[in-house]
Amino acid sequence: MRVKIIVIKDNGEELEFSRELGSLDSSNVLNSVESEVDKLQGALSPFLSEALIEDHQKGFVGEKNPEEKRDT
Repeated sequence: MRVKIIVIKDNGEELEFSRELGSLDSSNVLNSVESEVDKLQGALSPFLSEALIEDHQKGFVGEKNPEEKRDT
């Protein structure tokens, strides 16, 4: 079985994440499912984080905000 997730950005660009799932252990289905979900989440998190950060950074124009001077 294969899972495919398509993220559609506001501009219509599509990012696709696809992952093959392992086989389920019929003697312990719940643990097998939990294990596959954990693997999928671990692989999906960096993909989504990168996509969200890139999209967020496109909104910045010019230089960074200057740091405020603090009284010491």
